[in-house]
Amino acid sequence: MIYFVTVHLEDEVHAGPLGFTKTVYLFTWGVDPAEAERHARAYCLGIGVRVRACSKPTLSQNQDMGRLTFPEQVYGAPRDLVERAIRSHDFGDTITNETLLTLTKKREIVRRGLEALATA
Repeated sequence: MIYFVTVHLEDEVHAGPLGFTKTVYLFTWGVDPAEAERHARAYCLGIGVRVRACSKPTLSQNQDMGRLTFPEQVYGAPRDLVERAIRSHDFGDTITNETLLTLTKKREIVRRGLEALATA
């Protein structure tokens, strides 16, 4: 299931349109809120950002991965589900392949973060 997680960081980061902030908002995947939070923490840890706390994950109103503009940004989601959603957009080979590469990179970040969480 897709969850929305508010992540409170130890340090300020630059987060695109939010500018400099200690709070970021992520979409994550989980069978329950605990797994969704673990994926949010893993993503942050994987990119080298320390998490202070997460607000309770809430279910996303949209559970249809194919209707998301950036399904590759749902951290921890099953690859086959995300890949199917990306391909459903029919953006052409170049954009599809670039997005699949981005998906692979983001999945690696989450994997590294999960490993770090397991040893912490």
